[in-house]
Amino acid sequence: MEKGKTRMTDELLLIKRSRKKPVVGDIFVIQPRKSVYFYGKVIEVNDHFRTFDAELYVILIYKDKSSKLEMTDNLSPDNILVPPMIVNRKGWTSGYFYTVENTELTEEEKNLDYGFKYIITDCFMFHKATGEKLDHEPLILGTYGIGSYGTVAYEVTKALEKNPELLEF
Repeated sequence: MEKGKTRMTDELLLIKRSRKKPVVGDIFVIQPRKSVYFYGKVIEVNDHFRTFDAELYVILIYKDKSSKLEMTDNLSPDNILVPPMIVNRKGWTSGYFYTVENTELTEEEKNLDYGFKYIITDCFMFHKATGEKLDHEPLILGTYGIGSYGTVAYEVTKALEKNPELLEF
C-alpha cells in the first residue's frame, strides 16, 4: 500500500432500512464508499438451508456500479465481484442493502452453475445452498455458511482491495 493511503474498512454505509422481505429477482445496492453503489441480486430464497430453519437468501454481488441510487440494465453472471453468499435478512432490515427493483431471473441466471464448499468438513464435496450434494465442482464456488451484511462487507472489501480501479468512475 502506498504511503499516505488508508486501508479500506470492511463496513458498508447505511442507505435505508426496509422491513419488506427480499424475493427472488430483487436487485439491490450496497454502498462501500460514499456515492459508490454496487449491485446485487437475490437468486434464491429458501426457508431451510441444511440444518438452519430460517429464511435465507443466496445473493450475487456484481462489479456493476453507479454513483446514484438507480437501476442498471446490464447485470451479468460473467461480471461477479465476489462468489455467491448465503445471507440472512439483516442487510435489508439494518439498511445496508437497498432494493431498487425486481426482475425475473434470466435463463442464464436460472441455469447458473454455482454451489458451496464446506470449509471445515467435506473437503472435496460441493453442495447446493440447501445442503444437497452436487456431483461436480461448480464453476462459481462460494463458502457454505450463513452470513450477514458484515460478511458481504468483508468479501467486497477484499475484492476491492485487489481491484481498486472498480471504485473509480
